[in-house]
Amino acid sequence: MIHPLASPPVPGQVAPGAHSLGTIAQLDIDDVDQIVGALAWFGGQIYFAGIYIDRDVQDFRRIVRFDPQTRGWQTVHTSLAINTKRRSGPANMLDTFFPDNPTEEQSKDKLTDALGVNLAGEQALGTGRNVYCCLFEEQGRLVASLSSPLGGEVVISAAGESWQTTFELVPAKGHTFHQPVPFGGGVVALATGLSQNAPPLLRGEAMDAAGWEEVPVPGFKEQGNELACRAAVFADSLYIGTRNLERGFQLWRLGAIAAQPGDFEQVIASGAYLFSDNQQVAAMVHFGGCLYIVGGKTHSALRAHQVSGFELFRINADRSWDLIVGKPRFSPMGLKVPFSAMGPGFDDPAAVLQCLVVHEGYLCAGFASRGSFKLFVSPDGEQWSEKPVGHFVGELVAALSTPQGLVLLLNPRPQDQPPAKKGDPLPSIALEAWRFTL
Repeated sequence: MIHPLASPPVPGQVAPGAHSLGTIAQLDIDDVDQIVGALAWFGGQIYFAGIYIDRDVQDFRRIVRFDPQTRGWQTVHTSLAINTKRRSGPANMLDTFFPDNPTEEQSKDKLTDALGVNLAGEQALGTGRNVYCCLFEEQGRLVASLSSPLGGEVVISAAGESWQTTFELVPAKGHTFHQPVPFGGGVVALATGLSQNAPPLLRGEAMDAAGWEEVPVPGFKEQGNELACRAAVFADSLYIGTRNLERGFQLWRLGAIAAQPGDFEQVIASGAYLFSDNQQVAAMVHFGGCLYIVGGKTHSALRAHQVSGFELFRINADRSWDLIVGKPRFSPMGLKVPFSAMGPGFDDPAAVLQCLVVHEGYLCAGFASRGSFKLFVSPDGEQWSEKPVGHFVGELVAALSTPQGLVLLLNPRPQDQPPAKKGDPLPSIALEAWRFTL
């Protein structure tokens, strides 16, 4: 499906040098609740994988590719997951399709076969915020990991045209995961927390492995950690950042995949000593030979990957850490003051982090502030300045550094917009893609 180009930018609204890459329209959802997605550069083209959540009734998973010839977005893969527990309106799918079936499980199996969709378990629906999407190149293939309360799937394509589903689970039957990371001769992924007693880490021989097994992390749950939220390989070790609502986030280092208790090390504890003001690690990226991470406070109104009042930290190769953006504090390692001389959220405590990427030798942090998107850049990780991108409202869905510029994908609908009232016209859903040069 080819979608129309975006309207020409209004003079003064978009920064000079910005180029529109059109819009990605979604025509099949009546009342979208949230959109979570990821961008990737593969074979010289831009891909976007997104999950469109429809008020707990169903979610649409869709992968599109930007065609530079037509300057439009072409759909290359779609799938659908349905919540069979919805008990209002026509969404009670089991009663609709199989009114006389004796058991729910039999009905679900038949519906799965008939429609080719995932069916959610009731247990999963209380964790509606845990929606994750990853899109990346691995061994010359493009891999998408899509996970929501209605289920998880991993699809792989050799050329971006046809896609093969290699992993598909509903939360009630197995562990779903996100952010796969090559490590230790295989792949390590973070559990989504949608299933009971989910381990923090899973591992497989490869992305298309038939089975995944738990990676033991001694003391992980006992210390109040709910999830491993972000992961990155740095200095030959796997670093994982956690969500810990009561004690503050932790940063762990795993030296080997066949870990013994001594192989685990806490690099940062207690939310970097701001405790519950720093509940979750939201981003990790390599820059300048160090690992930069973002921590902040989570909230039910935010997406699972977002934090507000965020702080920026730098992890050095000797496992020491520096505070770059945030509040001055005392710690067991001594006084920590922000090297940038800027407070939480780049002096905006209400700012919500939306991306942390490296582009053209700059570390770039994007965030929402009072409904508008802002981008700060740094050449060395310490000196930061705002990069004017124009006036964009809504939320950033994904960001990607490409050889052709920094691509930002924005949803113009404000994140806190209330649902449409019954009888009111439904708002349109069209993500706006832009390319910038620094």
